[in-house]
This record gives sequence, C-alpha cells and structure tokens, in this order.
Amino acid sequence: RKSDGSYQETTFEYYTTFDGRRLLNIEGAETSQVGPSTITMDGLLVNPADTNGDGLIHGLSFDWTAFDIASTLDAVAGFSEARTVDEFREQTRGLVAYAQNILVADKYGDVLFTPYNAMPCRDHLPIEDGRWVTDADPQYLLDGTLYGGFEIPLNAQGMPDETFKSDPQRCVIPFDEMPQARSPASGFVMSANHDIAGVSFDNNLANDLHYLGGFWYPAFRAHTIDTHLKDIVSAQSANLDTMAELQGNHDSTMGQLLTPYILAALERAKLVTEDATDPQEVSLRETYLNATQHFNEAQTYFEEWLAADAPASSGVDTFYQQVTAEERRHSVATTLFNVWYRRMLERTFNDERLEWLWTGVDTRRLGRVLPRMLANRGAEPTEQRADYVVERGESIFFDDIQTEQTESSDELILTTLASVFTDLSQRQDGTGQGGFGTDDMSTWLWGMRHQVLFRSLLGSVAEDNPIVGLIGLSFSITTDNLPLIEDTDNDDPRAELINFPRNGDYYAVDSAGAPLDANHFFYSYGPVMRMVFHLTEDRVTGRNIIPGGQAANTEDPHFADQAALWLGNQTLPVRYHIDELLQGIESSERYLPR
Repeated sequence: RKSDGSYQETTFEYYTTFDGRRLLNIEGAETSQVGPSTITMDGLLVNPADTNGDGLIHGLSFDWTAFDIASTLDAVAGFSEARTVDEFREQTRGLVAYAQNILVADKYGDVLFTPYNAMPCRDHLPIEDGRWVTDADPQYLLDGTLYGGFEIPLNAQGMPDETFKSDPQRCVIPFDEMPQARSPASGFVMSANHDIAGVSFDNNLANDLHYLGGFWYPAFRAHTIDTHLKDIVSAQSANLDTMAELQGNHDSTMGQLLTPYILAALERAKLVTEDATDPQEVSLRETYLNATQHFNEAQTYFEEWLAADAPASSGVDTFYQQVTAEERRHSVATTLFNVWYRRMLERTFNDERLEWLWTGVDTRRLGRVLPRMLANRGAEPTEQRADYVVERGESIFFDDIQTEQTESSDELILTTLASVFTDLSQRQDGTGQGGFGTDDMSTWLWGMRHQVLFRSLLGSVAEDNPIVGLIGLSFSITTDNLPLIEDTDNDDPRAELINFPRNGDYYAVDSAGAPLDANHFFYSYGPVMRMVFHLTEDRVTGRNIIPGGQAANTEDPHFADQAALWLGNQTLPVRYHIDELLQGIESSERYLPR
C-alpha cells in the first residue's frame, strides 16, 4: 500500500512441472545478462544447462497440500459454532494444509483428539523388505521422474474427495482411517507434539496402514503428562488446580533416563582394583581417583534427585519463587546433569564430525539417540543397531577416534563429568556463563545458568543494526523493569542477572529447553499460554496467562504484569461470563452515534 492510500500490484513469477509441482531450483549457470532461456530462480538469474555432463538438467521441486486449499477457513470458523465434540470433528473434514494436534472437550464430558488434515496417500511408493526403495522414501526427496506431484481433490462442499483411491496422484487418506480418539477408556486425551499414533515405535514408518509423516518430537513430555493424568483420573482429582500444576511440571525426563547410567559407571569405577590390567579399567579407575571427592558428592546429589523424580529446580530465590533447602540441592543435581548431558553428546559425536546433528529438525532425533545407545550395551544388545560393535559390547561412537586407545562408554561418562567439575569450579567467562568460581558444589545453582529471555521482536528483525537493536532491547522485559528481588546486595550474584532464573530443562512439560547447539542455557521458547478450563452445563470457568503483557507502552502497568505471573506459573481468571466481566472491569469507554 502506498502513502496516498492506493495499492500497487506485485507479480511473482514461478515455474511448475507438468503435474503442478513448484520448481525451487534448477541446474545451470548463474548469469547477469537476461537471454532467451534465462529464468529467475531463488532470486538469481540462471540459464538452465547440463553442468555436470550427465546428459540431464536436474531440478528440485516440491508439492504442498496448501496449493489445493479451499474451505479450511470455513472449517475453522465452524469450530466456534460446534456444540459437541462430534460436531467439532465433522468440521475438521474441511481442513487442508492445517496440520494441528487438536484436543476438544464439551460440557457433556466427552473429549476428542484429532490430528486430521487432508493428506495424500503414499501407498504407490514401492517397498522392498519392509522399507521404501531408493529415492522412494517420502521422508526425503523423491525421484520426481518416477513419482509425480499430488492433488487434494475436493467435492462440491469443499471437502476432500475420497473416491480416487486407485489414483496415486489424487488418493486421499480416508477421514475415518486417520488416528483419532473420542472419549477413550482412559478418560482423557493428550498431546505434546509427539508421534500421533505410535507408528514410529518399531523404527519403521513403511509398514503401517498409511504414511502419516515423521520427525515428531521425542515423547518425553507426553510420557510425563500421560503418567500424571492417569494418576489424576484414578484419584478422581481432576480440577483447575491439578491441571495447572501439571502444566508447570518440570521433572527432568532425560535426567530420569540417563542419570542411572552415570551412577552405574561410578559404581563400576569403584570396583576396579589396583592390580587391574585392562586399559579401559585402568583408565576408569584413574578418572575416579583423580576427582573422588567431587564424584562422591555428585553421586549423593544425583541419588537424592532421582528419588524425587529428578525435578529440574532453579534453586534461586526470586519474587516469583521462594525455594526450599531440598529444591536448592535438586538444583545442583540439575546443573550437573544438564552440563554433563550436553557435553556427553558433544564428546560422543563431534569427533566423527557429526556437528550437523545439533541443528534444525535433527535435534528432535538427537534426543532419542543417547538413551538408546546406552541401553543397547552388553553381550546381548536389546536391539540390532548398525553402530553396535560386538567386540566392544557397545556403540562405536563412544570411542574417541582422536586418541590411540579405545575408550569405553563408562570412561566417557566419567571423564565428561570430571570436566564438568573442573569448568564449574572456574570463574565466569564474562557472559554470565562458565563456572561459579568456587569448588563449593552447593552453590552451583541451575537458575544462575538457566534463564528465560523476554526479547522484543524488534531485536530479531534488526540483528545487524545496533541502533534499532538498542531500541528493541528497550521494549524487552528484563530485570530492569522486573527486579528479581527487592534490595539485592551488590555482592549478591543475582544482582548481575538481566534475565530470569527458571525451573525446567530439555523435554520437561513446562517447556524450558535451551538450544542444544548454543554455548549457554538461556531459552526464549516456552508455553505461550497456560490455559485451564472447567466446563459444566451452564458455566465456563478458566485461568490463563501469557508471557508478557497487554500494553506496548513500557510505562504502562500492563507492559510486563503478566510476565511477572507467568514466571511463577500463576494465572489470571478468564472472565467468560458477563457478571464476571463486570466484576473485573478496570476502565470502560462509551461509544455514542453522531
């Protein structure tokens, strides 16, 4: 739109294949001169050509269900008119390119889980020995010369037409064959962005009724939610308080999984005698003896932590959290474990130059790898894995290929933990990270390293402009406008913090995982709402909170008021009915006709 109120129309050119796929890239030579065959591809001028001499001009294309979208907005609008979960489910039939895990409840006590959106069939892709053949795996690039694009055919009502079952380009997975659950015997439905139907549990996506996608998040959060919901249903204690408490659960599932392996390695190291001759046993004993006091102290922290279900406690007193002595001890265990976990991943994989595992979607799979490798040790492995070496009785990745000797997993576990002791004893590195500057392990509190950032979007769009970046910082929520605690002494380490200490770690229900490829434990991705509702025949009662405020003016009392509550997992009432709204009115405006 122009300054005078008029509009300027912009046309974007793109190229398609004969069957509707969009062309993303093409083999050829970049040019600055436009010729008869020059095309614009990914912002560059390209003359398509066979540059590798194989007699073909290769291209990269993609197809997307959104190209066939029609009545999705009508379906979403229909959600607000549905009176029962069954009416809601019927509305989802119109969803195209609307991939969501949807949970629904009605006042009659019924609940629904559905991930439905129109998906093309993949039944025509050839399979041999239970796996897709080369270039036919839908998780990766398909050979576009053999397997073409697809279409989501729609009927007169704008719903996916399921009558083209024999047409590989127009077949749609039938609505009733998508995984859905209505009022199951468990008494609840839940989702945490994990595998929607358990199709990946056998490590094979090619042997199911339909291919539903992949690269789901590990089911650690889902496991915690499922476990607690079963207890709540069994105790008939479902209410606003118990549901809100579950949303704030910060038990470390990864800690529950992996800490026993640390403790087992410590016990094995203690059993190695002075006259041992096996190089791995000798190295294990030396590692333990070089830091015996710290190892024994850490073992006590870990054992107490596991006995309490490994709560990832902050351990730092703030205006939104007052911690107990027990929580402070659990905080130390949380620090030890999380620093060890990240370094254990690095030392396991980085010597093989697998740093790419740390970025993008692959971090979802990375969370599954280490637990499975550690579980798959011994003369009789629990599963057949390509990385398992019979002579070693464990994964080949545990050996550091940069050294002459062959390291064992136990040695790697303990040498990694020993490096954690050393580094956390050092001084800080000037960034608020690094060590604590003392050998006193009781001061190694998780919240002093693990903090949430409330940053303005202006900062992210102006990363290369320091002036705009400073303006963006002024619209961020920091300890300058939400002091951590009143009258903080200058010698108090909390006085140096800009961000906010928080409970939680990777895969906790109260999501608080820092990027795995970062050199710090700050995070800025968490629950965008903490919403809980109770439905009865004539009343809707609820609570909610957002990590920010309702005003953009930094001087407004509502600029950061909800962030202050969000930090402590506190909520505000949702004023759903008129009488509640009138009780909570802060100000009002009256509009009259001219």
